[in-house]
Amino acid sequence: MQTLIKKLSLLIVTNFLLFGCASSYHPIAPQSLSYNSTYKLDDFKLRYEYNVLRNNKYKKKESKRGIHLVAVEFTNNSDHDVVFGKDVLLLSTSGAYLDPISTQDAFVGLKQSVESYLLYLLLSFTTFDRTTTDSNGRTESSSFPIGLIIGPGIAGGNMITAGNANAKFKSELEMYDIMNKTIHAGETKHGIVALRTNSYPSLTLKLAGDQE
Repeated sequence: MQTLIKKLSLLIVTNFLLFGCASSYHPIAPQSLSYNSTYKLDDFKLRYEYNVLRNNKYKKKESKRGIHLVAVEFTNNSDHDVVFGKDVLLLSTSGAYLDPISTQDAFVGLKQSVESYLLYLLLSFTTFDRTTTDSNGRTESSSFPIGLIIGPGIAGGNMITAGNANAKFKSELEMYDIMNKTIHAGETKHGIVALRTNSYPSLTLKLAGDQE
């Protein structure tokens, strides 16, 4: 029994070290950011910012998964509508085309793991043992299954928190999906772009009809 408890304890500690406790999601809100990088092309202006995730649960996965989110502010000062990512293309300063990944792929790659917190159910095997000795030297032992309260409580609480945070994260990614969206003449639009890259390339723009 002691061996089983030790193994369960090791699993719980390992889970805590890998995943810790679930945390809430803090919105990126690209419309409220201060942008430090700017690129202009004719009547179009792009402002952008990396490292916009404010929650370490998601932020740590950016480098691990090779997915970086970029908050962007695109201004169309021309006299005609354009489609971002189709009429106006996103490039790196090296001239390489950047093909952002979908909102769904970014979400799957960076979301919190909800199922991992099920390991806390192993705490259900924990008992509170008590031994008492009366005046005649007789001993009595009692046991209370405290783990049946702690285990499901910790597991459930973390899973609810992670699930709610993931829902808010996905909702914001969808709300600010700017790729293939029409930007009207005179309009400024904010968005979040997900790039499959291990670095932080400087961004430029190119008109789809321009020659190399």
